[in-house]
Amino acid sequence: MGSMGQDGSCCPTAYGMPNMNTKIIRNSAKCLGCNTEAVSSYRWDAQTCRCNNVFVDGGTDYIRRAVKDLSLYEDTSIILSASEDDPCRES
Repeated sequence: MGSMGQDGSCCPTAYGMPNMNTKIIRNSAKCLGCNTEAVSSYRWDAQTCRCNNVFVDGGTDYIRRAVKDLSLYEDTSIILSASEDDPCRES
């Protein structure tokens, strides 16, 4: 997780690489302020909501976020564990 500047001007950020047990299916976040969803489809595909409160990046390679107001943020990503993605797993 990121940190706030002394004057509160820096956005909190989150950054994560999938581990060997997870797979990013959809990298997205919804801004509850402007009611738009930012979806990053591929690596280095930085997207923002209309009001620039929510920033997403990384596509299916990694998760990167910047959010100005966390109370107006909802993560809508789809991330599967390796066991959920394995077609040979027993149900």
